[in-house]
Amino acid sequence: MPRRSLLTARLMRPALVGLLAGSAALAATLPADAAPVTRVPGKAIEIYSPQQGQTTCNPAPKPGTLALSRLVLAAYPGTGSSGIARDCSIGGRSEHKEGRAWDWHVNHASTTQRAQAADFVHWLFATDIYGNRFAQARRLGVMYVIWNSKIWSAAQANAGWRPYTGADPHTGHMHISLSWAGAQKRTSYWTGVVSPMLKAPTPVKAPVPVKPAPAEGPAPANQPVAHAPEEETSGLPVLVAGERTLNVLATDRGLTTPWAVKAGRHYLVTAVGMYAYGEDLESADAECSRWAKDGYWHRKAVQEGRSSTGALDLTINGQSTSWTPLVDDGNDCDTTTHTYTLVVQARRTAPLRFAINDAARSDNGGGLRLVVRALDTVSPTD
Repeated sequence: MPRRSLLTARLMRPALVGLLAGSAALAATLPADAAPVTRVPGKAIEIYSPQQGQTTCNPAPKPGTLALSRLVLAAYPGTGSSGIARDCSIGGRSEHKEGRAWDWHVNHASTTQRAQAADFVHWLFATDIYGNRFAQARRLGVMYVIWNSKIWSAAQANAGWRPYTGADPHTGHMHISLSWAGAQKRTSYWTGVVSPMLKAPTPVKAPVPVKPAPAEGPAPANQPVAHAPEEETSGLPVLVAGERTLNVLATDRGLTTPWAVKAGRHYLVTAVGMYAYGEDLESADAECSRWAKDGYWHRKAVQEGRSSTGALDLTINGQSTSWTPLVDDGNDCDTTTHTYTLVVQARRTAPLRFAINDAARSDNGGGLRLVVRALDTVSPTD
């Protein structure tokens, strides 16, 4: 059966306090459907985004940032975009340099656009039907907003709007920065599934080249032997040091890693996040699932009974596994961070295959993020 679409609704937009004093009446002149579509997939909601300042250089616009800009521009005709990407050579830290900040071209000097900005802020910060404050901001992964010499930060949400004293008062545009989850379009506004906090992607470093031995004579005494963290085997790099990350979607039949693990070595596998399954959009993670009939999380799927088929679990190479919760709720499930770990030993040098064990994937949504880290010490022979 097709997956049920996210619940859409319009929230009441109360008078704006503090940011745009005297402009609340202007918002009433906007069309009733001016604000973007409100999405409330369920009571569960993201935590307030902590501050995740720029640490990398990758200004290409991220999918969540692009989607947010299109959402807002469609709702407020006549406004525009002042851009997402910013060259890394420009001084100062900025999420623009990571493609996760957008400048909405809306002018405070314009009566119409000032009202549009007020309407958007009302929508962004409104309390949802479950009592979640700043609901759409949290579901979109909004980290902070700067507008008209004031700043609102999710990390200090209850403090409201605070004075902003930067060189640009942001009266000609509104700056919106997103968390990494929001920028990657992994949050519940887009997926219907609450996203964990994501860290900045680790830049992939080129392997260290192996220096060839001299053509004649032995190698100099006490000279360290350089080795690459990955070696080529059957056309695939072999992970012998460091870690690799990947995403396993709940709709796919599985994912084979584009690299191999080495026979005999141990690897720590960490699985983070939740995904949706079933026509009623119930939730599951790498090991546990929530039962619709009682609303609690269980180690076994509701359809398993006393069997041990590992339904809805994350499998490795087609085998059911027993994941260890990072924060145990007393029932061997992590209902706090939905993070699980497992140490595996490779029997042979080959890629790994991860899959979510669900025979009916057509009504699934979202996925899990995995980190595979090599644990053993690398020897010079590698």
